[in-house]
Amino acid sequence: MNNNIACLLPLYINDNAHYLKLAIESLVNQPCKLILLCDGPIKDEHEKILQQYNSKIEILRFSANRGLAAVLNDGIRYALENGFEFIARMDADDIALPDRIASQYTFLTANPQIDVVGGAIEEIDENSLPTGKIVSYPLTHEACFKFFSARDPLAHPAV
Repeated sequence: MNNNIACLLPLYINDNAHYLKLAIESLVNQPCKLILLCDGPIKDEHEKILQQYNSKIEILRFSANRGLAAVLNDGIRYALENGFEFIARMDADDIALPDRIASQYTFLTANPQIDVVGGAIEEIDENSLPTGKIVSYPLTHEACFKFFSARDPLAHPAV
């Protein structure tokens, strides 16, 4: 495992347990430390899933639901305080490609002038099957800057 990469995965009570399991499965064997950020109390079914991966993940629990931004900020602070050089992002209802973290790490270390890397996303249905819709995002600094006027130029679960 690469001790330089933390992958932050926020979780809250209304997240689907089946999707959570798929999200965790897609990351536990990648070269990163998967850090679950429990935003307030979670369901028993979430707890059972987390117990299955107890030795492969780290769990930060927050007593009250404060929202995604607050929990992610706490996760970033935790990652930086614990010496992680890179921070990846994931959602509890997404599935990462098997080489996502390694590919992004390789790209970033080969291109030290780059601060953020993301990627296109392929949408999946409620059965986790591809819908055929691929959403692409801007590829250059200039294109990202221009895109900001409409919306975020980076897909959170691909950053």
